[in-house]
Amino acid sequence: MNNINIPKDWSSGESMWDTPYYYWENFFSSEEVDEIIRIAEQKQHEVANTFDNQTEGVRNGKVVWLDYKDLQGACDKMWTSVVQTNSDVDGWNLDVRGFGEALQYTVYDKKGSFYGPHQDIGPNYQHRKISLSLQLSDSKKYTGGDININGQYIPHKNKGDLIMFPSILYHEVTPIKSGIRKSLVIWLTGPKLR
Repeated sequence: MNNINIPKDWSSGESMWDTPYYYWENFFSSEEVDEIIRIAEQKQHEVANTFDNQTEGVRNGKVVWLDYKDLQGACDKMWTSVVQTNSDVDGWNLDVRGFGEALQYTVYDKKGSFYGPHQDIGPNYQHRKISLSLQLSDSKKYTGGDININGQYIPHKNKGDLIMFPSILYHEVTPIKSGIRKSLVIWLTGPKLR
């Protein structure tokens, strides 16, 4: 085996293990969030399926899939901020190329609704690099439903807050205790890690 000089860009940037997420408070205004909800709720709710075929005990909530074009303006705004943060000198520098699949509008609408610990990558989902979670509910209107990423509970859950994290990290939404929590999940995609 030959020793090679490691290019600086191979190892530069923040460790996703040390900095498991970035966030923006009030990334979208209340009015912008209300418009996202209005568009999403025009779509029919369906029972969520997870890619690991173990839905029972893994997730309990309702999902509506939205096309990128349904929310193109919102997606363009997110793309600009997320890509800049990812590619900054101290960013993760993950190879992202665009929005590769439908957006997931999720409603945790009953006591006990949850999404257990999981990764957003897996068989046939190796293209997911960065996961985004946009808070659509006012945190005063529900209890529980906390986001935990890589063992850290995320305090940023005001309406309009945006959180980004590497799709490879384990994360969960804890069970709802009361009220309704709504969110929009988006994936930035690129060539699989290898």
